[in-house]
Amino acid sequence: YEDTAQRLWIVQPTDLGTYITLLDLKTNSIKSFDEVFKDKVPFTNKDIDYIYSNAVNDIFISTEKGNIYRYRDNRFEHIFTIPDPALRTALYTNERYLWIQLTAQEGKEKVLKISLRDQAVEEIELPGYTETIGIDKNDALWLFQSRQKKLLCTSNGKDGLKTIDLRSFELPEAIYKTPDFREYRLNPSDGLIWWWRQQKDQKAFFVLHPREGMIYNLQPEVASLLTYETPIRNIYFDTENRAWAATQDGIFIITLKKNKFTILLSGQPETYSVRGIIKDSRGTLHICTYNGSMQLSPEGDIIKKDKNMRWFCAAADNRGNLWFGTGNGRIEKYDPLSGQSQYYTYPSDAPYPAPWAQWAIIRDKTGRVWAGARNGLYFLEPRTGLYRKFTRHKAFPQLEESSINHLYETKEGIWMATSSGLYFMEPGKDITVRYAAGEKPPRRVPYDYLLHCYRDKTGIFWLAAKGGGLVRFDPDTGISRQFTTADGLSSNIIYAVYEDDYGKLWLPSNYGLMQFDKESHRVNTYLKNDGIAHNEFNTASHYRTIDGRLCFGGLSGITVFHPKDFAEESAVQVPLQLTACQVLDGKTGALTDKTTAVTTTGALALSPSDKSLIIEFALLNYENISKNNYAYTLEGLDKVWTPLRSNSLRINALPYGSYVLRIKGQGIKGEQSVNDLTINLFVRKPFYLKRGFIISCILASGLLIYGIFRWRLKSLAQAKLRLREMVKQRTREIQKQKNKIEKDKNTIEQQAVKLKALDSAKSRFFANISHELRTPLTLILGHLQATLGGKYGTIGQRVRDNLEVSHSNSRRLLGMIEEILDLSKMEAGKLELHNKPVRFYPLLDRLCDTFRSYLKGKNVR
Repeated sequence: YEDTAQRLWIVQPTDLGTYITLLDLKTNSIKSFDEVFKDKVPFTNKDIDYIYSNAVNDIFISTEKGNIYRYRDNRFEHIFTIPDPALRTALYTNERYLWIQLTAQEGKEKVLKISLRDQAVEEIELPGYTETIGIDKNDALWLFQSRQKKLLCTSNGKDGLKTIDLRSFELPEAIYKTPDFREYRLNPSDGLIWWWRQQKDQKAFFVLHPREGMIYNLQPEVASLLTYETPIRNIYFDTENRAWAATQDGIFIITLKKNKFTILLSGQPETYSVRGIIKDSRGTLHICTYNGSMQLSPEGDIIKKDKNMRWFCAAADNRGNLWFGTGNGRIEKYDPLSGQSQYYTYPSDAPYPAPWAQWAIIRDKTGRVWAGARNGLYFLEPRTGLYRKFTRHKAFPQLEESSINHLYETKEGIWMATSSGLYFMEPGKDITVRYAAGEKPPRRVPYDYLLHCYRDKTGIFWLAAKGGGLVRFDPDTGISRQFTTADGLSSNIIYAVYEDDYGKLWLPSNYGLMQFDKESHRVNTYLKNDGIAHNEFNTASHYRTIDGRLCFGGLSGITVFHPKDFAEESAVQVPLQLTACQVLDGKTGALTDKTTAVTTTGALALSPSDKSLIIEFALLNYENISKNNYAYTLEGLDKVWTPLRSNSLRINALPYGSYVLRIKGQGIKGEQSVNDLTINLFVRKPFYLKRGFIISCILASGLLIYGIFRWRLKSLAQAKLRLREMVKQRTREIQKQKNKIEKDKNTIEQQAVKLKALDSAKSRFFANISHELRTPLTLILGHLQATLGGKYGTIGQRVRDNLEVSHSNSRRLLGMIEEILDLSKMEAGKLELHNKPVRFYPLLDRLCDTFRSYLKGKNVR
């Protein structure tokens, strides 16, 4: 039970008394009853006999002494004391009254109705043994007499009990057997009684209206789920009027609602997978299934079957005739008034293959019949019987083998939804326009394989794609938008698009029937448990009747409905609950649970070392939860919503700063989260970016700079002293060197004087000795010339030769003496040079003559 302080009371009866544990829903902390209340309660755990609560979360505690207390607003209030506690059989309460059923000593029973406002007591006598069922919203207590097969109601108060005889309702006899445990429950909001019994040979599960009898027989629906080994233990009702049935195998959620869908061909011995659907002027519904074609009456009864006739698509012309496209390439024209059929067979000698699996057929304004097949487009001229393939699409050769899935005629021409895009053909002209993913804007659409197309009043095309969801396309501007499962669709395979009078599109798909709001883009999906025939629909299996009813065929029957029955439905909003929040510590690698902190404060602070934030959440719609869609945005970082296909989110390594994480959810049936799940995130700055650290670094840097500056000044002063000392030392050394240089200069000057004197003496010596040598040498040359000239008589040849050598050497010696004299002139700067040509041979001859006598002595020639 939940109290007014948002605590859950978990009650566990034991032999030593009733043990109570309290779970705080705000902090997720668990404490025992004694820890929470200590000395605040006027009883002990051993005294507790019964605990009950009402719709406003008041907790009522009955003790073995007969005292009844109400816990509200953190205090216990004494309400009533039962005169004889041993006679009590049941205790019930709502927000206004407390009901106590008593058994008197004489075997009679009575009910005490106690006002919770002023503790006034009203006593009501009961006729014999009764079992209490519950209290309705009018404060009436309902009771059951199994032996008399009657219901009793205290709505008349002291004036008496209202009695309802259950035998007039033809209820299962099993409910009158003595139950092993309680097997009925009253829903206070609608006054319906849920009755169940799962014994080995006695099974029943139904909902009883006290005045109308059984209105829902649930036994066939739960026969495979509930058994004798796993019976229903109890049923509880929530604010959405859903029943929660508790069993040993889990909890079942049961919702009662009127089925707005009509199902045709359901519950038949055979399963009918439906293709084409059309209704004639007499109201007869013509359908095609994989088991053949058939006709149904307006009430849905089968009138006629033809297992040998299978057609895939149908259309009606302006004369009331029906046209059927068959699977073997034939076209049938059927007159509903006469019941006669006329068949058109594709000629065997035609240059192109026959059509197969014709998915679409229409008769245009000119009377020509167009048939779309899996292998291209075909046409039929009914007046002449000309049945050929249409080949006037040379600009688009891919259309030759494309599947033509839908033909849609407007006042401008015919539109074709195909496996290679959307094509347009003007009457009597070639196909020259194609809209596809490979085309350039404005003829580009995001998906090629199209099963159906529809153009609304504003000129916007809505395209049903096989695998691409729903496409909104404006052919005038080329602007398109694609809607997929990421946007809330139940499936990306959509078979048709039909618009109702309320701005909604109805989309039969591969998983459910979707209602799509063109303005808000909200999606509401209806599944088999909502009343449709089957979750999966079929290609070319759709039709709108003259009165606006929509017929969609699927794998098992036809779903028929009128959109006006859904016009008043409002969007269901359900809570979005945070279920877990964990932080991965980057230093230790451990996950830290932050669920309680986030649930309590709605905020979370992260450290720079935290690697990941892991958040889990749940949309509390409790139906098809695997199909729920979620989206999140991180304000401060993201500008768009990011879709999620699971109920968990992992955020890694956020930069420091403040963010707001918002998460929203949507169920497959269009249920929106009543509010976004909002978490304020704050990522602390790394220590090196914090103001204190930066200031400390600045101060430390300043001190370091100051220290360096002081050290530099000191170093400069010391360097200055060293430089001054060095200058003095160098000055002394320079002076010393200067003195030495002066001394060396004097020495050099003295030596220069001496050398100059010596040189002068040398010059005089060479001049004197040259003159001294020149005179005798001149005399010698004179005698040698005279001898050689024969002045002193004739001389022998040998003597002549020797004298000539002597004469030559003497002349050389005289030349050397003259050169010494030239050296003296050169030193005196008086030598003049004159260039003139000379004969080189005499010089060589003289050189050879120098060694000739020596060589002759050695007998060398």
